[in-house]
Amino acid sequence: MPSGWHITTGPAAIFYDSSRSASGEYRLEAETMLFDPGNRREGYGILFGGSDLDGPDQTYTYFLIRRDGRYLVKRREGSATSVLQDWTPHPAIVTWEGREEGEDTARNVLGVRVGSNNVILQVNGRNIALLSRAGMPTDGIVGLRVNHSVDLRVTRLDIEQTDEGQ
Repeated sequence: MPSGWHITTGPAAIFYDSSRSASGEYRLEAETMLFDPGNRREGYGILFGGSDLDGPDQTYTYFLIRRDGRYLVKRREGSATSVLQDWTPHPAIVTWEGREEGEDTARNVLGVRVGSNNVILQVNGRNIALLSRAGMPTDGIVGLRVNHSVDLRVTRLDIEQTDEGQ
């Protein structure tokens, strides 16, 4: 689709280009536009720190939001996942019900700022969570994770190296 990707999932999926990776201190940002989700509360968002994404030992961290204004952070290692931050509401997330009148999408910009000590999660320019970088692999392939039966447009996925020392 011009200026981005239109993603419609059946089962959950990850989308990435193995040549796109980030390491050290960096910012990752994606602009998303959720189309009518019906009654589903499935998540969508960013993956980072990915490796072996085509294999059975795939690993990555993912930061998702969903239609009801909640976010989640999980780590996937092979077939196992661990919750780093369970579904938590935050007012910075534009909900499906809270989108602009007359709009057919709920637009949100998701950001991950990886510093020397911390990982800051952002939505629409606001910090929504601060996690310790210790024990959280952050270097590796970046991309998108979209759960079951989601209709989404992603206009960009930007990576910028930084030296923020956070």
